[in-house]
Amino acid sequence: MIHFAEVYDYWGECLQEIIGLLPGSRWHIHIDDVDVMQDYDYPD
Repeated sequence: MIHFAEVYDYWGECLQEIIGLLPGSRWHIHIDDVDVMQDYDYPD
C-alpha cells in the first residue's frame, strides 16, 4: 500500500505542475470515481 501512496503523490505533484503551466484551464481529476482535486492544492 505504501508504494501506491508514493505513486499517487508523485502523479498528483506532476499534475499540479502541469496545471500551473496552463492557467485558465479547467480540470476534473478522478481516480476510480474519487475526486483527486481535494487532496492537492489545485486551483478552482
